[in-house]
Amino acid sequence: MFELLELVDKTEYLFIVETSFQTSQEQNLKGFNLQLQALQNLVLYDVTCWPRIVTSFSPKENFIILKKIISEIDRKLAEEIEIEDIFLLPHVKERLKKANIKPFTYYKTIELDKREECK
Repeated sequence: MFELLELVDKTEYLFIVETSFQTSQEQNLKGFNLQLQALQNLVLYDVTCWPRIVTSFSPKENFIILKKIISEIDRKLAEEIEIEDIFLLPHVKERLKKANIKPFTYYKTIELDKREECK
């Protein structure tokens, strides 16, 4: 994998690795730790990367903790965190309602300047 990333890094192409874990809490923790380890490895092998975090489902305090953890991997990574929130479109809203999940932050529409926080 690192050989592939080194080759891609020498081209004009962008290699995107996106991970997501939505199973049991124990599996989520293992997956979460694997993602942090992957960031460490990318930094270790000098591969261009940055973290992208969906903050919609965690309180702000958790984001602050995560940012501190990422800064321990690499201070620059912590400064380049890309924040992502969900778009609360009708079908997404319905699925979340069925799962009894209420986001902390979201966009009501595709208009990015209309980010809202749940009350």
